[in-house]
Amino acid sequence: MDQHSPDYYIENTAQSLEDTEMFTNYVLDKSNSLVTPVITPRFAPSCITELMKGLDDLAAKYNLPVQSHMDENMDEITRIKKIHPKYERQLIKRRGAGISHCPDSNFNLHNGVAKVRQMLNEGLKLSLGTDLGLGGRQSPTDTHKEGKVISRAVETLGVIPVYPVRNLSRFSNGQPGKQGGVFRDCILVRPGTTVREFAKKVHPEIDKHYLYAETVGYIRLGENDIISEKINIISFKTSAMSTSTSGTNSSTTNTTNEKKK
Repeated sequence: MDQHSPDYYIENTAQSLEDTEMFTNYVLDKSNSLVTPVITPRFAPSCITELMKGLDDLAAKYNLPVQSHMDENMDEITRIKKIHPKYERQLIKRRGAGISHCPDSNFNLHNGVAKVRQMLNEGLKLSLGTDLGLGGRQSPTDTHKEGKVISRAVETLGVIPVYPVRNLSRFSNGQPGKQGGVFRDCILVRPGTTVREFAKKVHPEIDKHYLYAETVGYIRLGENDIISEKINIISFKTSAMSTSTSGTNSSTTNTTNEKKK
């Protein structure tokens, strides 16, 4: 990773390629048929083009498999669409690549549900994986059971996962000490649910003090707009929030005036 990552993760591009080749040779020298190095660019936004091309050259040189991470949360998906607008699933199929779906960690992220049935219908190669970073199960059998339950809930019932957020820039819920980037809450709603109806589901107080709602890009939504998979990240603005902000500003002003006196 040589961009868009924490400082303690950022690598020098040339050094990253050198270290990757060194590690590759170290593993290959072990001559163990059960172990092989894998070229792993973290994910698209974290690698500049030069690094991506260099890793591609190493994969070709040593005939190595390549893996990466993608579509792990809505923040990432929104960013990727801006950088690489190509349709990912079609590209994966054309390249003959496959997808390893980790339902346990997918569920724990509270960040959407993979469209397993749709991917299979599109002819994509799909496998199940276990991810101990966000999951909690090493057993592929347990992972399969959970993935089946979650996918069927969305596909059979036809519900839509919706994410209420306070901050559309960071997709955070506004709670102290909670960082944005991964949604905390996910609510499943039936097709045809309007924005205002969803407000009632999130909290009665939101409906009581409702002013308006916005989605990604700060696009204003109408009360009767229908929630869909394209409109499923929603921030509500209420009169209670406006009063709170106004009161905070008044306190600040009064304190400043007292100091002037």
